[in-house]
Amino acid sequence: MTFHLRDTESGLTLGTFSHIETRHAIAGRRGGVSDGPYASLNLGPRSGDRRAHVRDNLTLLTTALHLNTATLIAPRQVHSAAVSVHRRGGRLPERRVFAGDALVTDDDVALMLLAADCCALLIYDEGRRVCAAAHAGWRGTAGQIAIATVQEMSAAFGCRPADLAVGIGPTIGKCCYEVGRDVAEAVARASPDADVYQPRGADKALLDLPTANTSQLVMTGVDPTRIVAAQICTACRTDLFYSHRREGEPTGRFGTVISLRPPLSIID
Repeated sequence: MTFHLRDTESGLTLGTFSHIETRHAIAGRRGGVSDGPYASLNLGPRSGDRRAHVRDNLTLLTTALHLNTATLIAPRQVHSAAVSVHRRGGRLPERRVFAGDALVTDDDVALMLLAADCCALLIYDEGRRVCAAAHAGWRGTAGQIAIATVQEMSAAFGCRPADLAVGIGPTIGKCCYEVGRDVAEAVARASPDADVYQPRGADKALLDLPTANTSQLVMTGVDPTRIVAAQICTACRTDLFYSHRREGEPTGRFGTVISLRPPLSIID
């Protein structure tokens, strides 16, 4: 089980997890129309980029994934640990944006997250035909959003943690993510079974978000062999992904998409 990055014929760089056998992708920053600090596949509508560029970039991505832009739904992403559920046939909110930072569905839609260092968690239950996407920055991780998402999948759709396949997208790595010791200790308390930070001086630490979220997923009963992290540091690889920590503002946001449609051979 691995994470693969591939370039499409249209010039996009898309990453997929081999064990998540449904249509999904993590889009790198290449192949879009944005310029300057947003170059080039910026998908962040509130990043300061031209709205027309963001709209064109979104069309490029959904076209590559053989999806309709109108089917996209997303959590609001406010660095919380709140999870929303959209059931098949249920009412969609204004602009198709749900409360919180994670979204679970059994519907024929596509879930989308934006990131520029934070973890994107993709979760799939093949048997129940349910998928989820969760945005896990340090606040969401400290709030155990990974646990909350799995619990919501179980409560709403009867998913069993042992049946879930999970991918953790590119995120700022322990090599680069320096935080205050209070932040590191808050994440450590939420992930007690793992070594999630390395002290750096008296009041700083290097934080490991993928390990923290993996620990929380295992705490719910997810099989650790079915959790795969991309193992790409966004701050180290700004040629591939945006990094708010490395680049500052303004910068763009890369996108993560998952749906219940069949995988595409062009990116798998």
